[in-house]
Amino acid sequence: MSDATTRDVATAYLRSPLSKFRPWAFEGRSPQRSFVMAASEFPTRVLRSGNQIGKSSICVVDVLLTCLGWHPSSPLVPPVKVWISTLNRTDSLGRVLWPLMRELLPMEHVRSISWHRREPPVPESVLFRNSSEIAFKSNEQGRRMYQGASIHLALVDEEHDGSYKQEE
Repeated sequence: MSDATTRDVATAYLRSPLSKFRPWAFEGRSPQRSFVMAASEFPTRVLRSGNQIGKSSICVVDVLLTCLGWHPSSPLVPPVKVWISTLNRTDSLGRVLWPLMRELLPMEHVRSISWHRREPPVPESVLFRNSSEIAFKSNEQGRRMYQGASIHLALVDEEHDGSYKQEE
């Protein structure tokens, strides 16, 4: 990346709501920061930890940084296609992940949002100006919703019941 491009990305990031996110740290280390930086070495990453410490938050940040092309270590280059899968649309997506994402989403980089339901807000997908896309899925939709598509990245929030997996 050229110096001018790096400067443009840094400026866009610093002007966006994403710059307000602060990874948590303890005893001189930050598991959230380590998770983001591990993208350069590990195509599959799992973040396991206790309740209410920011697992969903850092995963949302990671996805947004990747979609926007601002990720500090991901080899993926926009446009990328991402699936975010939650246990269900109303609680897991509508009450947890979407409010986190909406707060950090730099709307000037969003082309459109498709809605599954507007009130309370539950999105179907987010399309960025750079043609990256986030599609929202849920375990309750069943296995057929996970078939037949090529994606670059998947965020699976909370352990799903396995009905979406193909038995061998």
